[in-house]
Amino acid sequence: MISIGPDTGIHNINRIIKIQKTVPTITAINFSNPWLIQEIEPNAAAVIGTFGVKTEALMDVIRGRFNPTGKLPITIPANQEAVANDKMDVPGFDESPSYVYKAKSGDKYGFDFGLS
Repeated sequence: MISIGPDTGIHNINRIIKIQKTVPTITAINFSNPWLIQEIEPNAAAVIGTFGVKTEALMDVIRGRFNPTGKLPITIPANQEAVANDKMDVPGFDESPSYVYKAKSGDKYGFDFGLS
């Protein structure tokens, strides 16, 4: 298992990208905050956004034992520039369209995006 982010101490994502380019990889991201994902999302075979879910429950989703549902309660920023230029104290859904991350699939990871 590899984790990235300020709480893990792993700041160099080159290893994750190398793995993603070597084998189809499902990338699960615990969205405790609106992470910047523009470097790892394009190389992932799939991205699953979680919010503190147990590993066993995540594996049930991946194995098809449970059909997931859920909507983003936050907006994922497009990049660091979008974060730097955001309107302070304004929720992501009120930011300009350029603030929202657009996945390789064309989906926009804005507030209320997800499965139902």
